[in-house]
Amino acid sequence: MGVDNVVNLGKSGACNELIINRVIDHILHEEKPWLVVIGLSECIRFTPYNWQPVNPYVLGRETVESIINFEFDDWIQSFTNSGEWLLSRDQNNDMGIMRAMFDNYNRQVNRIVSFCHRLNIKVIVGAVMWPININDPTRYREFHNLPEKRKWTWDAISRLWMDCKGVDDVDPKAVIGWPIWPELGGEMLTSSDSGYTWETMNVGIRDGHPNALGHQHIAEKFYEHYKKTY
Repeated sequence: MGVDNVVNLGKSGACNELIINRVIDHILHEEKPWLVVIGLSECIRFTPYNWQPVNPYVLGRETVESIINFEFDDWIQSFTNSGEWLLSRDQNNDMGIMRAMFDNYNRQVNRIVSFCHRLNIKVIVGAVMWPININDPTRYREFHNLPEKRKWTWDAISRLWMDCKGVDDVDPKAVIGWPIWPELGGEMLTSSDSGYTWETMNVGIRDGHPNALGHQHIAEKFYEHYKKTY
C-alpha cells in the first residue's frame, strides 16, 4: 500500500476497552488518521485503571509451566480470585456473565466503528483471538481442582453470541469475518479456518503468539479486506 507514518498503539495483553480507548484518545489529540486498523483481543480480559492488563484464566493455560517460573508481582494472585469469580457465575441457565462479556465486546466494536465513520475515517476491525476460548475455563478448573459444573461447547457459545446485545448493529463491512465464529459462517484471523497454521505461524509450542509468518498472515487478511471494502 505504500503507507507512511504508521502509529502502533498496541499493548501486550490489553483488553478491548484499552485498545479502543487508546485509538480514540490518539484521534482526539493528534493528527486525524485516514485509516484505523484494530485487532481485537479476548472479551475476558480487563485492564483496571488502564494500568496492568489482566487475563483471569492465564494460570490455566497450556503455558502454565513456563509462566510460573517467572517472578510475578503480587497482582498475579488476583487472577485466581477473578477466575473463580467468573466461573462461579457461569452456572446459571442464562449464562449471565458470558452474555455480559459478549454484550460489551459488541459495544466496543460498534463504538469504534461509529466513532471513525462519524469522523470520516476508514476503519477495519478483526478478531485476532476468540472472544473467549472455551478451553481456558476447562484448563483453569483442572489446574485449580475446581469442579466442572458446565460443559461449554463452541456451538452453544456461538448461539449465545447471536442472542447478545449489539450483534445485529455491527457493520460487517468494517469487521473482517463477522460474526467471527465459523459455526455462524464467520472467521477469526488466527484460526485454522482462516488458513493460519499453529505449527508454522506461532512462536513455539509454549508461546501461542504469531511469529513473523503469522504476522504476515494477519496483515494480508487486513489488506484483503481493505481492498474489498474500500
